[in-house]
This record gives sequence, C-alpha cells and structure tokens, in this order.
Amino acid sequence: MYERVFAPLYSGAMATTPDPAGHPNLIAQAIAAGERACILLDDSSGSTDPQYPQLEKGRKLWAGVALHPEAAKAVQQALRLSEMTNLINTGRKAVHFTEMVGRQGRYKDLPSDARIMIVESLGDLLLQVNAYVCIFQMKPSTVKSMQAAGHELWKVPGLDTSDPDSGALYNCLQVLKMHAFEASGYEGLVSAVADRWRGKEYKVLRPMKNGEDVDTWLWPRGIAFMSVEEFPMLQMADLVAWTYSRLELESVRGIQNEYEEALIETLKRVSQGWRVSRPTPDGQFEFPTISETVLP
Repeated sequence: MYERVFAPLYSGAMATTPDPAGHPNLIAQAIAAGERACILLDDSSGSTDPQYPQLEKGRKLWAGVALHPEAAKAVQQALRLSEMTNLINTGRKAVHFTEMVGRQGRYKDLPSDARIMIVESLGDLLLQVNAYVCIFQMKPSTVKSMQAAGHELWKVPGLDTSDPDSGALYNCLQVLKMHAFEASGYEGLVSAVADRWRGKEYKVLRPMKNGEDVDTWLWPRGIAFMSVEEFPMLQMADLVAWTYSRLELESVRGIQNEYEEALIETLKRVSQGWRVSRPTPDGQFEFPTISETVLP
C-alpha cells in the first residue's frame, strides 16, 4: 500500500553538514577496495516544449543505479580505463549528453558514430555488471489525484513528498533499497551519491530525528551530493536520467532524421531492462519497464 511504502522515515530536520566519511576520495577508495556498494543518483525535469502538451510541466524524475561491491568496483575501473576523454578531446572529465548528442559547444565536431558509441559503451557497461536501474517519476497531476483520494503525503522540515522533486528522490532511494539490496540479502555498507552540478563542494543530506541519525543503512548517513567531475561514477546515473528524458521526448515528437533513428535504437537496446517506478492516483505503485512507458 502507498502508506506503507511512504511510511515516514524522516521525522525531524534535514542536516546538511559535510561528513568526512562521505568525502568523494574516501568513498572512491572503499569502492576500489571492493568494500562498498553504492547508489548513484541523478535528476531530470525532461523537455518542457509547449509544442508537446503531453509532457506535463513540473514533472520530475530521479534516476538511480544500484551496484553491489563487485559491480561498483568494475564500473569504477572501466571508467578509469575509458578512452572517452581522449576521444572527445574537450578537456572535460565528464560527458554532457545533451550537448554531445546535440553537437553543441565543444562537441560540435565530434562525428555522429563517435557520439553514439560513447552512449552505447556506457549503456553496455550497466548491462555487463547487471546493475539494478530504477527511474522514479512524479507529476503534479498525480500528486493532486492522490491528495484528492485522501492519501496523505507527509512533510517534515526540508523534505516534502508532495513536491515532485523531493518525493521522486526519496522514493527512488527507497525502491533501490528494497529491490536491489534487501531483496538480495545484502547487509554490507552502501553509499548513496547524487549529482550536484551547480558546485564542486560536496555536502551530505542527512536524515535526523532529535539530532540523531536514523537512516542507518547508508554510510555516510544520508546522500552525498557531489559533481560528476569529483565522482565520475555519477556518469552512469546521468546516462539513465538523460536516456529516459530523451526517449520520453521522442515518444511524442517522433524521430527527425537517420542520426536520431540510430541513437534511439541504441537507447532502446541498452535500457531494455530498466524499471520505471511511479505512484498511481489510487495510491499504489507500478513498476513497468522503460519499454512499457515511453517507447512506441
């Protein structure tokens, strides 16, 4: 039931004091040693083009990639060995998918096949390590329907699950906790890291109750916000969030040219097992695959 899944985990304020245990270097070192599972998170608001009223304004999704220790270590090593940086030759440490695919800025001279190859190589990496991928999307219309049906969306200082952004982030994290770790019996340490593109200084969003940590399954307690440059593995969550938004747009706009056709076919293949979790107006949850939600 909705109330059970959304049972208040947080009943106090949200602290944002940086925790040394959550420093990007220390988390990366633990992953390299095969001692840490991780959840990688990134968000997207998708296209808001007025030409396509089907794409509801104010909707929000958070994409999450859950990796057990061996998979996390493999992804970290693969990204370090990647030749993408040399291929792109932009001087950046991260791929910015919207700019790259759209031939914008420093990516304007990158050949079409090279752009598709980069997307495909990252998507194939998620398939190879058997990552559990979840996309949680909330829309204002769904929130209103749930409230009208009498389903309480709880609020505490700093966290409001009636807000599509906060609600999607919190519930994406909980879905990954239940399905990627609890369901498999994993009892080791998990670090949750989310993309913070506006700045390079990391911070930790930590749930508190009377000044004490309550979300004890994460280490450090809470979500560490970092930039992709600080924590390159966030590139994987960025790929998932961007892929969903791109497929969502194409589902209403249609494919414009041969390049887009090749790109969309690649995205369809690498995302075939991803799950899209979303609340329904009657307070339940559904977990369709991405092909059942945004693909024709």
